[in-house]
Amino acid sequence: MLSGSLLPRTHWAIGILVGVAIGAFAVISGTAAGAAEADYHLEWKAGELVAIGGQPSKRVLRVIRLINREQFEEVFDYLLALNVSERVRGELALAIAGHPNGQEESRALNLAERWLQRGVNSDKDLAAKRLLNQLKVYRALTDIVLPWARREKGHSWVPGRNLLPARDFALKGDLPAARRELGSLREEYGPLVHALIAWQLAGFFGGDEKHRRTYSVLLGEADQALKVAYDAADPQGKRRLAPFRPLLEEARRDELAVITLREAHLLFPRYMIEPLRAYYWWWRETERPVARQGFEEILPQMQARFPQHELVRLYAGERIYWGDEHRIDPVPDGAPAWAVDQRELRARASHVVEWWFNVRQEANGELGGGWEDDCEAIRGFCSVLMGSGLPSGVAGLTRLVDGIWESGELVNGYDRRMKDIEHSCEMAADTSVMVLLAYGDPLYFERFLETTKTTYELHTAVNAHGHRHYRSRALSATEVHEDDSVGFDTAYAGRAMRPAAMIAWYAHLPKAVDLVHSWAKAWSEDSVRAGESKPAGIIPAVVRFQDDSVDGGGKWWDAEIGGLYTFQPSGTQDEIIGKMMAAWELTGDDSVLDGLRAQLRIARSYRAKPIENPQVGTLEWAASQVAAPAPWMASWYRAVTGDDEFDDLALADIGYNRYLVSGETADIDAQHTHDLEAMRYNLPLLTSEVRKTDRIALRGGSLLGPLTGSPGRPTETPLFAMTWQSVGPDFAAVVRSSDSRSVRAQLYNFARRPLRPVARFWRLEPGRYALRVGADAKGEANVAGSVKTIEFTCVERLSEVAFELQPGVLTQLEVVQLEKGEARPRHLPDLAIASRDLKVLGAKKDQAMKCTLVLHNIGSARARDIRVHVRAIAKRGDSTPVDVATLNGGDLDFPADLVAKTKELEFTWMPSRSGLVRLEVEVECGDGEPEIYSGNNRAAVAVSVRK
Repeated sequence: MLSGSLLPRTHWAIGILVGVAIGAFAVISGTAAGAAEADYHLEWKAGELVAIGGQPSKRVLRVIRLINREQFEEVFDYLLALNVSERVRGELALAIAGHPNGQEESRALNLAERWLQRGVNSDKDLAAKRLLNQLKVYRALTDIVLPWARREKGHSWVPGRNLLPARDFALKGDLPAARRELGSLREEYGPLVHALIAWQLAGFFGGDEKHRRTYSVLLGEADQALKVAYDAADPQGKRRLAPFRPLLEEARRDELAVITLREAHLLFPRYMIEPLRAYYWWWRETERPVARQGFEEILPQMQARFPQHELVRLYAGERIYWGDEHRIDPVPDGAPAWAVDQRELRARASHVVEWWFNVRQEANGELGGGWEDDCEAIRGFCSVLMGSGLPSGVAGLTRLVDGIWESGELVNGYDRRMKDIEHSCEMAADTSVMVLLAYGDPLYFERFLETTKTTYELHTAVNAHGHRHYRSRALSATEVHEDDSVGFDTAYAGRAMRPAAMIAWYAHLPKAVDLVHSWAKAWSEDSVRAGESKPAGIIPAVVRFQDDSVDGGGKWWDAEIGGLYTFQPSGTQDEIIGKMMAAWELTGDDSVLDGLRAQLRIARSYRAKPIENPQVGTLEWAASQVAAPAPWMASWYRAVTGDDEFDDLALADIGYNRYLVSGETADIDAQHTHDLEAMRYNLPLLTSEVRKTDRIALRGGSLLGPLTGSPGRPTETPLFAMTWQSVGPDFAAVVRSSDSRSVRAQLYNFARRPLRPVARFWRLEPGRYALRVGADAKGEANVAGSVKTIEFTCVERLSEVAFELQPGVLTQLEVVQLEKGEARPRHLPDLAIASRDLKVLGAKKDQAMKCTLVLHNIGSARARDIRVHVRAIAKRGDSTPVDVATLNGGDLDFPADLVAKTKELEFTWMPSRSGLVRLEVEVECGDGEPEIYSGNNRAAVAVSVRK
């Protein structure tokens, strides 16, 4: 039983999340039956099940050994045949259920309940009664599944932020303060969570004479909270809450009954894994002291029981290596270090990406963290998927994106509910990468037309000072909250601008271009000028819409509208800088980069002569803040503009970004070091243990630059020189240099056979080109020996060339322009169709069937004199295409008003054969008029034709 004094606080907090009251477990036997086994009870110590207070029989010791060896299949068979008291058999079954690696928990609990109930009924065994009481408490608590929790049994709890403060007030004897803390949770968490926290809080004080009154009062609080929760619950919730009432009444009648598990209970280790996880991830996400406190109180207790359990070791900070199969051993002679590292990093990152999409992803596309958190995972996935197009990963990400857009959460491209801008825009903003991953697909382009229209017409406006800014940091899909306290444009608005930047980049739509350019230019001018407190040349934290003030509410670095919206050059300024870069490329307006250049000059001056402890808000302080991120800002600037003014800063960047300026091979050899070191350890913390999907710590960012030639962010408008298709895990590449007329790259094939990669070129100007591939024996990025040359014509983005890559040889790829092509107009139509646009209403041999086709124009010019060619190809037998129809589609306007432009055509088809037939459609503009992209001009569906 509990002694009169409380145990140390670290012991008390073990029940923080699951309601575990701390204390020693004492087994009491009140019968002669099984008296030989009544002298001991079982506990977990240092990873082993041990008997405390006596010596078990040899038969029981054998079961204990089997449990400690984790031979769970065998132990069930042996336990069923074991001739001991019902209490002992029940206690052994509880041990199986409580082992963190125990199998068939439900089966073990059912056996334990059956045997312990028999012990109570037939032997009047008080020890069995106590164990049965604790088992029922465990089952009641693990059967509660909260709305945001994972669905596995026993994975239900998320910590309430006021639980520990309430407990600590109660420990000090300030019960009114404890009750106030508890009461503050009602509105925030709702009746169910409030009731569970009240239950847990009471559980801390059960069984201790010193806190008998506290326990009684808090039991009353829990009682009332349970009544409210029960009345508000649906039928399933009522069923799950029903066991709590008799457990509470039993605790009131019997001082040995508990409402939480004891520290030494056999179910304790399994049950406390989830609280350990919950506090850990809460702490990592928010850095709140109370979350760290909870984690650090629980961890020692878990270490005392299962110090070598993998999860305990992970959460204790140990680095556990995984995935030896992803390493090359032995390393082939001549394989460069960068290629060896890249292959391993790609393999590890791909493993994590595929785990999320093959194991965790649900049928509707969710990853388990809710749409707002799931969308943030897209950023890390893109770094892995953009360069090498992992098909399973792209398919999974597409399911996730489609799930977000079909969830009902987005209206007009924004969150349907009023929120701060970071949370209102992030689902659309993060999914805008589909403009790149599904290049030319009208579905995604038209979704972001919708978002851009809302941004242009509702969320932003030109203020009285002639600057386009967001009207507020609080908005929804249909409203803007313009209260003076939130009427600010912020750096996070650059995230909301991503969809507009993507479609402006794709099609040069005038309104989208104007939106991105005018917003970025306003920020550039606001950066150059000084405010009453903001120094000139610094990108401000906020700009007030009404009067164009850059001084916030008096503190320019913190307008006190939320921590996300403070001056954070290393955190959020890339959202603004990315749009400045995009606007410069879209319009050629050099002034749009004046603000960035001014800030880089200030950073350079500070780095040359730093000042210790500058006063917050001064120019010196602002310079100290921008000095750290200045190198990547400078390398990004150099890659976009070609201007070498800030190369001294860019040379302080690392890895591939530095190489683009330095040209030093050592920068390439070390480019994957940091990411690879992170990805080699603690796989569960990247996959199965993650509780918040916005915290998937996938480290694959260093892959994007070498594979594509881009130093930019995967979520911004692309700077890719090239990307790759049809490349497996044995392919490695680094783009050494690129411009609008050439590309140079080194490649390596770790497979034992030739590969046939497909290179896709993003920035080559129109013309005739030669792609040359040959051995680079000296590793000097020069073609030597036998050279394979393939000539091709580039007329549009994503021109593709396939070639053969020999195994085990460092290979140089060179693309050079042979003849300059005719410049393409900036504004072009882009006819687009997809298989989803082609519908066949039934199909029967020799019977005319109605078919429909939806045409889209996702370009920035009118599509004229459209021709549609329809053909049928049999899947078996004669596969000669049969013309079905040639349709005149007329003209189709472009979405100048940011509203999708489509046209539905109808035609009939009379199948001349039965079986599977492929119906193909191809569209084109009259007289061969060029389009933005021809890869979206064809679609096909498989049709089963009946006889």
